[in-house]
Amino acid sequence: MKWFEKFFKKGEQESLLSVDIGTSTIKLMELDLSGERPRLKNIGVAPTPAGAVKSNMVVKPDEVAAVIRSVIEANGITATKAITAVPGPCAFTKRITVGFATPKELRQIIQYEASNYIPHNIDAVYLDFQVLKTHGTSSMEVLLVAVKNEIVSSFLDAIAQSGLETVVVDVDYFALENMFELNYPEKKEGTVALINIGSRYTGISILQDGQPLFNGDVSVGGRLFTDALVETLGIKAIDAEQAKMGVVPEGIETHLVTESVERTIDHVVSEIQRQLSFFWNAAATDRSIEEIYVCGGGSQTKGLLEELRNKTGIPCVELDVFRSIEHAEGFDNDYLSEIAPTMAVSVGLAARRLGDKVHMNAE
Repeated sequence: MKWFEKFFKKGEQESLLSVDIGTSTIKLMELDLSGERPRLKNIGVAPTPAGAVKSNMVVKPDEVAAVIRSVIEANGITATKAITAVPGPCAFTKRITVGFATPKELRQIIQYEASNYIPHNIDAVYLDFQVLKTHGTSSMEVLLVAVKNEIVSSFLDAIAQSGLETVVVDVDYFALENMFELNYPEKKEGTVALINIGSRYTGISILQDGQPLFNGDVSVGGRLFTDALVETLGIKAIDAEQAKMGVVPEGIETHLVTESVERTIDHVVSEIQRQLSFFWNAAATDRSIEEIYVCGGGSQTKGLLEELRNKTGIPCVELDVFRSIEHAEGFDNDYLSEIAPTMAVSVGLAARRLGDKVHMNAE
């Protein structure tokens, strides 16, 4: 077993270069955190090499590293220390209750308790934990996190080959929550669901009073729309990508595209609603979800937000991931608006500093 703590160095305040390696795109972002509000310094997005990320692992680290280097060079990025996130589906998370303990004692307790919860050999994982609440001197609520060594190493290897040093490894669920906390501080009181519709899967986080209540995922994403159009209409994937955004290829009847997209929306939303209900029941709380905040490339499909709102009966809001971030005039506003829905995890990572997350966060 290895501890994630080795990546969390304390006392340093320099900003980190966010490196978000997804199945469809690789995103880099750097924020200046020295002022009252974060300020955008650098941002770059490039396609992920075909087949470079499979089963939540980077399987072609040299190709991924080459893309990272090209984005760094194209944007004049000088940062050398990186923060990255592993995919939520590969992370085991469990909220547990233990007796009150000092930080040193708690570390020993967690090491012992982890083997009772983690469905892997304890020596084959990176392990971390966060104290969520303390109940006087009687007990503590702790969030336990574990990720297989081979998965973490695959991301570290790719980033190392690009010339960067990874100093913090996060999980995309938590980066999403960090982004929300940064941009919507007025929503800390209450219960909200964050839904990040990616290419291959959709991450779901439920927050209550600023604390994670439940994290999970569902195996649907934006790629389903593309695949359905390719199969139904017999068109190329590149044309299907355009079609699902409203640019119908010549020779294809618009109503056929619309019907395919609507069928897929119904399927995707039904799966999200089903999993959201399951997660909510598992969270075992008597409070209701007040709002759903949605992001991710798949969220831009016309009609999806409205269908999610209709099926759940809960207000659905498109996340503004740059809401609290300033940027200079040199940035293309149209480009930022275009990529914004896909940058939620990147923002959550880039807003972190070395040593900002400690194990003891007791109330």
